Amino acid sequence: MLLADLLGYAGGLLLTVSAFPQIALVYKLKNASQLSYVWLSILVVGLAIWSIYGLSINSMPIFVLDGIQVFLYFALIVMKATYAKNKKE
Repeated sequence: MLLADLLGYAGGLLLTVSAFPQIALVYKLKNASQLSYVWLSILVVGLAIWSIYGLSINSMPIFVLDGIQVFLYFALIVMKATYAKNKKE
């Protein structure tokens, strides 16, 4: 494995792990009103495009870790919508 790949995995892993505290907090509080749909949507689309780019240049660190981030931030969108709906009921 190349040093560049190791750096890619290390950076990507840190960025991926950085989503977990926010997900845990939203889950614990059952409230994501502080998160913007616009920000989350732009982030998910950007990460998806970046992941596709990683695949196109055969960069597994970019493809895999950004793909995981797409899932994690999409989960925040779902949580935000779910908790907002439950709050109205």
